[in-house]
Amino acid sequence: MLNNFVYSYVGRSIYFFLGYFIDKFYSNKKSKKIIYILGIISFIITTILFKVTTPVNIWTYSLTFTLFSIMVFTFIRDKINLNKIKKIILLLGKYSLSIYMVHMIFIKLFNSIIPKGNMNSYIYALIIVILTILFSLGFGIIIDNILVKRIKNELKNKNE
Repeated sequence: MLNNFVYSYVGRSIYFFLGYFIDKFYSNKKSKKIIYILGIISFIITTILFKVTTPVNIWTYSLTFTLFSIMVFTFIRDKINLNKIKKIILLLGKYSLSIYMVHMIFIKLFNSIIPKGNMNSYIYALIIVILTILFSLGFGIIIDNILVKRIKNELKNKNE
């Protein structure tokens, strides 16, 4: 259990924290322009590093990939006009921290209760991924809108 708790705060978790906070800090034109410039430069640097060196975590833990990810998220949020896809991405972004915090629980749960049997490995993995996303999202929405909202209101009322 402790290993799962520690896992939640290392490695790729930075992307889920970024997804949660990016809307709050990068909303004006100047900051968006900086995001796009840094994202493009980061993509170019990452591509060069990928061609020139042996990449180790070049696509996951590097600053350049993080900056590129922020640019892609900002672009999707601001420029994509496909409302259904945009709504899904923004919904996942809004609850990304909550999803991240519980997704391992659901992965382990579904791996233990869904029999693999003779099922194709890719189909099995796809089923686990879809169920994990759906249940993690549902749980994240419930936690954020009931528990977190209630705590915020209580703290707000105490401060007034």
